[in-house]
This record gives sequence, structure tokens and C-alpha cells, in this order.
Amino acid sequence: MKVVVNLPEEVVEAMGGLVPAADGLIARLHALPNYRVGDRIVVVDNAARHRLEAALNSTLDTPDDLVKATERLAVVKIGTVERPLTPGEAERIKAYAASHQISEEVAMHQFLDPLLDQWLEAV
Repeated sequence: MKVVVNLPEEVVEAMGGLVPAADGLIARLHALPNYRVGDRIVVVDNAARHRLEAALNSTLDTPDDLVKATERLAVVKIGTVERPLTPGEAERIKAYAASHQISEEVAMHQFLDPLLDQWLEAV
């Protein structure tokens, strides 16, 4: 099947010319069989991706990378024991970290390390 697509000139220019624009569109079209009509699809531009990578302290190349990085933020895990954080708890930790200009990971250590030490001394 042949499909003809007319792109505005400014779109072709923004994508780096005709060949890169066509290659980019073809690559994205190959992913379409994974989606159904009516599915919500989130497209993240480069600037937003960089912000997400910085916030998640992770490189994001696939949708699965984003899901896994987000899941890591939402669970406290020690060994094989996991405790999910509620959205409110996660927001409180994030706010604490931002107000103290530290990462969420450092904030979690500040909360958990003393509690774990205290618990281990008691047992």
C-alpha cells in the first residue's frame, strides 16, 4: 500500500530536511501496530525527556524505561521486602527533598537509615 503524506515545509525544516523527516515518520509508524484507536499516547519532546531523566536519575529510551524508573520511585525496598508509597507519601518526600535541595534518594536515606538502625538495635 502506498500512502502519500504532505508535510508543511516548516515541519520538514524543523525535522532536519526531507530524508530525516521521512525516516523519523517511518520509524514512528512502525510502532503504531502496538496501539489501538482510542489509546492514549503520550509523546515527550526532548526538553521534557531531559527533565524526566534528571528527575528520575535514569536514561529513558523506551516507554518501559519510564515505567520502571517511576515504579522505583514509588516503592521502598529492603532486600525482598517492598512497601509501596502512596502518592501523598511520595509527594511529601519529593517536597522535602526540593526544600532541602537534595535528591529524593538522599531524602529517603535520611528517613530510612535512622529508622532501620533503631529497629536493628531493638531486635
